[in-house]
Amino acid sequence: MPASFPDLKPFFSPKSAALVGASADLRKFGGRCLKQLVDFGYEGRIYPVNPKADTILGMPCYPDIASLPEAPDHVGIVVPGKAIPGVLKQCGDRGVRHVTIFSSGFSEGGSADGAAFQAEIVALAREHGIRLMGPNCNGLINYVDGFALTSTATINGPRAPKGDVAVLGHSGGLAQVNVMYRAQQAGLGISYQVSCGNDADLDILDYAAFMVDDPDTRVILMLAETIRDGGKLRALSDRARAAGKPIVMMKLGRSEEGMQAAVSHTGALASSDSVADEVLRQLGILRVDDCHEMIDVAMMLRTGRRLGGRGLAAVSISGGNLVHLADQGPMHGLAFPDFGSATKTRMAELIPNYGQASNPADVTSAAIGSPEIFAGVLETIAQDPAVDVILPVLTLHSAELIRGTAQALLASPKPCAVIWSGNCTDDDTLTHAELVRMGLPVFRDIAPAMQVIDAAARYAELAQAARPVVAPVKPVQGLDTLPGQPDEADAKAFLAANGFDVPRGLVAETAADAGPLADRLGGAVAVKILSAEIGHKTELGGVQLNLNGATASAAAEEMGARIREAAPDLELRGFLIEEMAAPGVEMILGLSRDPVFGMVLTVGLGGIMAELLEDVAHRLLPVSEDEALSMLRQLRGWPLLDGHRGRAPADVSALVRTITTLSDLGMGSDGRIETLDLNPVIVGEAGQGATVCDALVVRSR
Repeated sequence: MPASFPDLKPFFSPKSAALVGASADLRKFGGRCLKQLVDFGYEGRIYPVNPKADTILGMPCYPDIASLPEAPDHVGIVVPGKAIPGVLKQCGDRGVRHVTIFSSGFSEGGSADGAAFQAEIVALAREHGIRLMGPNCNGLINYVDGFALTSTATINGPRAPKGDVAVLGHSGGLAQVNVMYRAQQAGLGISYQVSCGNDADLDILDYAAFMVDDPDTRVILMLAETIRDGGKLRALSDRARAAGKPIVMMKLGRSEEGMQAAVSHTGALASSDSVADEVLRQLGILRVDDCHEMIDVAMMLRTGRRLGGRGLAAVSISGGNLVHLADQGPMHGLAFPDFGSATKTRMAELIPNYGQASNPADVTSAAIGSPEIFAGVLETIAQDPAVDVILPVLTLHSAELIRGTAQALLASPKPCAVIWSGNCTDDDTLTHAELVRMGLPVFRDIAPAMQVIDAAARYAELAQAARPVVAPVKPVQGLDTLPGQPDEADAKAFLAANGFDVPRGLVAETAADAGPLADRLGGAVAVKILSAEIGHKTELGGVQLNLNGATASAAAEEMGARIREAAPDLELRGFLIEEMAAPGVEMILGLSRDPVFGMVLTVGLGGIMAELLEDVAHRLLPVSEDEALSMLRQLRGWPLLDGHRGRAPADVSALVRTITTLSDLGMGSDGRIETLDLNPVIVGEAGQGATVCDALVVRSR
């Protein structure tokens, strides 16, 4: 069922607001919160609530919600925890629909009592039709309409002009100071800021959906300590993509509850954080590593100019800076294409003879006294079809040159950025932040600029990527009759019924049966111990390869004796006798259930090296043929499939079909499979197919 998002306009822009626990004492949270609401210039009706005061800050104060002259659109609550249920009930009885609980003492402490109390207030809110922010939060700031329900000192003084960047976080300090405050110092304007705490009811994705729909917001920055609903995140990303609004996320924390299925290779490889990294990329959400990078990326993306490629054109009077730039660009997948003949002809007319009409372009010190040269070069290279991003590198310059550069860039339809390592030599008011306020991304150093342009290129690539078409779910065969704890023979039969290529095999109940069954199969065979209690047979010496009818029984006898001695309580069904697969590249394919994102498909190099190398790719279901091929090309081991050093290419088409068949199985299993390992899948040469040589199925409980 598609995720839905609530209408939060009355939450962010209420016509009236009350604060329960308001105080005139600025040493108290309720005092600071009320003072900020007033000082921020909120033009709606304000109702302080505190039974111990008649007036606060010159406003009438009311003893409780019931005594207010109207039902406020938004109520903030700053009272001890034990009083919160009563206040919520009053809000519900009065018809209040939006509440923010600042108080702490809930699930954030990690105690069972705190979690139970949080569940109690959420249930009470839902019973009364209330949508709830928090608890344990620091509220919200709305620069668009002038409403702030928060205690933060970052908004002290005159209210900053509204901007086009929204900042969302669970934390108050990290989101409000490290990102919002520093972004404003850098010249960015903020539309909304949310510090949402525990996300007990409304969550960070609900607020983000409001920002996606908001006409004043162009970029959404999210500092997410947790994402609880992968399906909801996918719905949000689709909505943001349709609106053309980038979401930039700093995903905090590494879940320890991720995939801890010790018996499953796929589970071990699919840690929650590694899955999150690739899922965010799949959904077109840019993941960044720190607050500084987040602010820099916002500077680049808020312009709305999307990169059409990775070709940079750089201009400077500093040859050393250009050499440094030429070194750094390729490290981030960026190139400096040759200018076209028309560009070179025009630049030769502009640049003195001792300059070079090449890319990067050194306009030499002659441009210091001739700002028109610098601006003319920028206007010229903007016309070159090979150029995707224009990048002047400034050091110490006059206001005339800097402003001329800014005007030339703002007039260009192409994405641009400025690297400005120095300052203005004749106007102290012309600063880096001033250029940002004009609408230009400005960087002090070359390496961060390259990192951000790479991120902007990745966003453009992700935004243009085709979304998978969700075809009708195919029915899964044999799932109802699959044992609760399948062994390999059960798993192989199940896979074969669903379109996978598995070796011919027979079950030997005793070691003596192994030889005759091997003769029946003919050729070389593998003998494997068969038990639903064994996840990794090779670790117990439970697999022997390249046997025949003359050697299979003896091998099975020795194998069984050794395993019975090592694990006398192990329940053995017998032995699986299988024909040997043709040699090829060993891969691992698997499904695992991520606690946030649901069923995830993993592809990587297989065999015993799977967990050692961790050369894997993850995707949410469904996985199309194009996406499957993209996963394979993402692997460091892709050359092994593509004919490395003259080897014959592997049957990639068959492997892609196996991946999509696995995706279909995951989509149709209806939550009844927890993990499924295909390891190894041996991929033969082109035309020889992809054979599932070992399989492990773990049913959901």
